Amino acid sequence: MNANGLKANISWLAIIKVVNILLPLVTLPHLTSTLGVELFGVIAIGFAIQQVVIAICDYGFSILAPKLVAENQKKYGYLGKLLAAITLIKLLFFIVIGLITLLILNTVATTNNYFTIWGLMLVPALLQCLIPLWFFLGVEKMVNITIINIIERSLYTLLIFTLISTSSDASLVPKIMIFSQGLALICSIYLIFRFPIIVSLPSVIYLKQLIVQGWGYFYSRLTMLLFSKFNVIIVGASLGEVEAGLFSLAERIYNAGRSMVSPLTDALYPYMVKTHNWGLATKIVKYATLFGIVSIFISFIISDWFFVSLFGSEVYLQSAQLFNILIFAFAFSLISMLIGYPVLGAAGQAHYVNRSVLLGATLHILVISILFLSNTLSSLLLASSLVMTEFLILAFRLYYLRNANLLGTASSKSKELSK
Repeated sequence: MNANGLKANISWLAIIKVVNILLPLVTLPHLTSTLGVELFGVIAIGFAIQQVVIAICDYGFSILAPKLVAENQKKYGYLGKLLAAITLIKLLFFIVIGLITLLILNTVATTNNYFTIWGLMLVPALLQCLIPLWFFLGVEKMVNITIINIIERSLYTLLIFTLISTSSDASLVPKIMIFSQGLALICSIYLIFRFPIIVSLPSVIYLKQLIVQGWGYFYSRLTMLLFSKFNVIIVGASLGEVEAGLFSLAERIYNAGRSMVSPLTDALYPYMVKTHNWGLATKIVKYATLFGIVSIFISFIISDWFFVSLFGSEVYLQSAQLFNILIFAFAFSLISMLIGYPVLGAAGQAHYVNRSVLLGATLHILVISILFLSNTLSSLLLASSLVMTEFLILAFRLYYLRNANLLGTASSKSKELSK
């Protein structure tokens, strides 16, 4: 990938990230005021289920596949076989995960209407899985798929405001997702076949090879999945749809903040691999620490007003309380993300980054299990567990960062230069 291609890919990925974060957030006040807390909680649980299914079916191909495509850009027979193989693997995974999910939902759904909504939300999960974003990233042609993504998200937002006017319209939400995602998939297939690829049926051996290759990427993402996607589902299953709705609002804004940092870490990582500019890393970490502290103070000052004003009811003061806990997790994760792959990974210590996530996920699962078995699980304690998890990940990374003495070395060098 040349420098211009790299800059273009980063730019288009950043646009996709911003659109995917901001447009769904725009619809939240409308959905909460129109559907009410309980039905919004039902939609939030369905969305969380959808994200878990997408993450599992992706199986790390979003990381592995662009690399394979980039290495074989002119081998159109290979690209066609890769496209067919990944599509087939995702379909097989979806069938298995989808059936398991439906069986579980059938036992926990309190009404048939809720089961229908959650079942329908699996369809856009499949459609999103099949959109080959990885292909366009590998061939450095992100502009068209970015335009499709913007159109799809804008159409979804417009239809939500147009069609969802009463609580009885809740079942339209997954149908709107199906329509917009289906349109995006059709457009992406059209773009794919503008390339001279030769699609062929892959062998079973080749499918097995891809699954083995993708396992390492999937393993690292799976641990993150355990404490980033399951929380709303756990709240909904244990405490009900209302609690799930309140928790989801706080968590969605928290996750939006974390997601906004990822374009910086994605761009910083290859730069640090090439330059080992630890002085710059030290400055960025210091600024991130200051930003995290300021964010905590601002949250405690305006969170009550923000949630009540934006979502239109004092019921959402509980979401504000949850967010005031999660803001500590945001501050910890902000620093942790910046010293993860951009620093430790660039220094050849990526295994410590992965271990920290595994350790954090293990702690989170352990705390939730204790709370569940002792019948003391609550939204506030679950949010507190997330703070503990992010703090442990940060502490683990800081420990190995101190051992490597990377930032300390940078600090010493800058002091010598100032003399």
